[in-house]
Amino acid sequence: MPSRRHDLLAWLVPRVRKSRELDTPEAERARLERWHATLEPGLPSARIPGFRRRFSVETQTLHGPAGDFPAYVITPRGIDPDRTVVYVHGGGFVAPMDRTHVVYAARLARALGARVVMPTYPLTPEHTVDDSHEV
Repeated sequence: MPSRRHDLLAWLVPRVRKSRELDTPEAERARLERWHATLEPGLPSARIPGFRRRFSVETQTLHGPAGDFPAYVITPRGIDPDRTVVYVHGGGFVAPMDRTHVVYAARLARALGARVVMPTYPLTPEHTVDDSHEV
């Protein structure tokens, strides 16, 4: 049986996030495509205080069937890392990486003394998994 805290959060969180029930699959697809058209490419690190001072960022190009897409390599400044972590951000292949993903990757890089590779990938519904990986 859910706790009162769970019941409160289940009621509150959707209202704070302004969530709503999905319309039709077609309407949801159109909403996502409109949102994706407004997204700016690049690593969302501009609003992280001191990020470029503490970390170096190298952009590499990954090649897929649908074309090229970037991968960002984050390395703490002042160290020579001897390991690499590949961090595939969350978002269910619908949402791009956001500031919180970059903050987490930077913390991993600093804590592990490693470089962290953050690949971007084509988002759905415009793309499928076949667009980013050879099958």
